[in-house]
Amino acid sequence: MSSFPAKYHVLQVSVGFYRDFVEEASFLHSSFDRVLHSVQPYVNGPDELSRTFLEMKGHFYMHAGTFLLKMAQNNKARWRDACELAALCYLKSFYIPEPKSKLTEGDATGQDLLAMLACDRKSQSGHMLLNLSHGKEDFLKEIVDSFANKSGVFTLFESLFGSGASRERSFLGTDDMGDVSTQAPAQGELSKYDIGAVRTHCGSLQHLVWLGLQWNSMSVLFLLHKLLEQLFHLPQETSRLETDAPESICLLDLEVFLLGMVFTSNLRLQEKRDTHGGTHQPPFLPLLLSKQYCTEKQRSWWDAVRALMRKKTTPDSAPKLKLLVQRGLSTLRALEKHGLQPALMIHWARSLQKTGIILNSCEQKEYTARSVYYWRKTLLSLETIKRHQSVPEPTDPLFEHFRSVDVQVFQVAAYKEEAHMAIAMLEAVQGKTDKALLAFEAIRSVVAYWNLAVLCQRKAEELEKDDMLPAQQEEQRKTCLLKRKQYLMKIIDESSSDPSVAD
Repeated sequence: MSSFPAKYHVLQVSVGFYRDFVEEASFLHSSFDRVLHSVQPYVNGPDELSRTFLEMKGHFYMHAGTFLLKMAQNNKARWRDACELAALCYLKSFYIPEPKSKLTEGDATGQDLLAMLACDRKSQSGHMLLNLSHGKEDFLKEIVDSFANKSGVFTLFESLFGSGASRERSFLGTDDMGDVSTQAPAQGELSKYDIGAVRTHCGSLQHLVWLGLQWNSMSVLFLLHKLLEQLFHLPQETSRLETDAPESICLLDLEVFLLGMVFTSNLRLQEKRDTHGGTHQPPFLPLLLSKQYCTEKQRSWWDAVRALMRKKTTPDSAPKLKLLVQRGLSTLRALEKHGLQPALMIHWARSLQKTGIILNSCEQKEYTARSVYYWRKTLLSLETIKRHQSVPEPTDPLFEHFRSVDVQVFQVAAYKEEAHMAIAMLEAVQGKTDKALLAFEAIRSVVAYWNLAVLCQRKAEELEKDDMLPAQQEEQRKTCLLKRKQYLMKIIDESSSDPSVAD
């Protein structure tokens, strides 16, 4: 058998398995196993076939783990048993190394495909390991101790292929389990693989939301714009934020859309979470087993954006797609009659502000400004709620409303203070020190006092460089430093009278 057809035979079966998993999982996985077994004798050394075979081996174990969870989902296996064996498969898949690049002229495409497949494998397997071990101390170590041996492989083989299958003619039946790591994937490592996996799924909205849900469950800020940069060549922000013109779309619009998708999908999952599996069912199922996170309206908008940005339109379809994008932008930018739930706008404002803090100064200003933009829109809705009036939900909203996160009247004051704080911080970021001082003065809270102290220190330093008479300069500098001291004393006083402030 020559290496060339063997390599693509393996790839072909893998892709077919990936596409038709739900309908023909058992048959395809068995076929995948037999192909790997037939190719294995020809794997020898660091050639192209060997690198491809190793990557397909990783995908075999990843899909084996997913198949086991599918059996539990269909009540063909107990969740506990399926999760334990699936964890072994995902460990094996994740720790199979990425194929080492050995580029030759004219071969870059094949190597790039293997790199993309490796990122996708490690991304999905890694997240499932975190899902399966969620809240279970030493879970992965116990799995390796119990199943990473001949007896465990035999149990896995029978669970996948049944007791009557021949182990001698099976890849899994003859594979050496070897040393299996007990370490959960590191978050930094996973984020790298997630970014690399995006191109494998060609910008699938389902895949992007699934990734967002994984990071949301870890309470870790994940930079969604890193994923979007793999798919779109757009400016970060637009100066035409108060319009809904399709040509003004930017990466921040798309990031806001994904943030909204993850926010509403997570709330929907919380409401409908199936508790039948008890403590053994993972918080999230693998991508292939997850129900659709997006509505038809959301998917249509995303597809329209991709078609327009990639110029894959016809003279007949272009006007319709532009209108579709325009309507979505009107909602995402909270323009007239946007119908957005205040809780979602607050989520956007907070998320963008958190992201902006860890970015460089230029990007920070754009994120902070967009965050304040949503806080200003939220303030209008808060006034409606303050009057004991509800915010109406449109008949066919882009983002569903959830009563569980409705803003209550007693929460309005705290949200308004948070909004005004964000507005004051934007003034500070933009270098408008005097305006920021006035804004923070109006808030009168410990956080505001701290920011006032910082701004007074900044102004004192600026005065040192100012071109004015030395006596006048020194007098103003002393005034700023005195004010800084007064604000710090106010923080101490607040902390003394209210112990919770010190926390």
